[in-house]
Amino acid sequence: MHFVRETSPNVFVELDLTKAFVETANGVPDIQHPPQVWQSWSEESQQTHGIYRVEDVAPIDELMVSGRRHERRDGKVVMIYDYVIDKPALKSYAAAVRYRKETSSTTVNGIILLTDRESQTMIIGAVVAAMRDPSFTVRWKVADGSFMVLDAPTIIAIGTAMSAFIEACFSAEAHVAEQIDAGTITTIEQVDAAIDGQVSAIMAAAFPSPAAPEE
Repeated sequence: MHFVRETSPNVFVELDLTKAFVETANGVPDIQHPPQVWQSWSEESQQTHGIYRVEDVAPIDELMVSGRRHERRDGKVVMIYDYVIDKPALKSYAAAVRYRKETSSTTVNGIILLTDRESQTMIIGAVVAAMRDPSFTVRWKVADGSFMVLDAPTIIAIGTAMSAFIEACFSAEAHVAEQIDAGTITTIEQVDAAIDGQVSAIMAAAFPSPAAPEE
């Protein structure tokens, strides 16, 4: 956490935690508040003096930081990073977004499955065993930490769906890279939305939801 002071509307200056906070009157320094004093004030008291507590936020690893600033959003003062946004940077960011999505989880037949690289390897082994032995079963640990007994057809179905999900993630990244080259995707927000949208669309087409029964 660090502290900033609003010197004029929506203009913030970061405060040195080792220095006194000086208030002025009519442009002349008036009162000095030692650092141990103004830092001990309640958040409400600090804000009456134009001082705001700001949570430290790490920058996005895949992007080069060009600057840092503070803004008021939803009633709070937050730290904002500015990034160097060019096509190579956007592609690097897209690869990172795809990796996070690919290795998080997916839902198959109502079962939330981990899809990290270790889980991917394990399901491949289970699918091979299920294809060799139709009576094969396994106790599988799902994302919520519980165990389920899966039979061979279920294991094969899960493996098929997981493979489709992983391929959808890479297809989405490839689509985004093409759009970056074409200049139609120019922000990290567009990258996020495009990858999420592409993966959802691909999976919906491959595994459509069953139609609701007619009344």
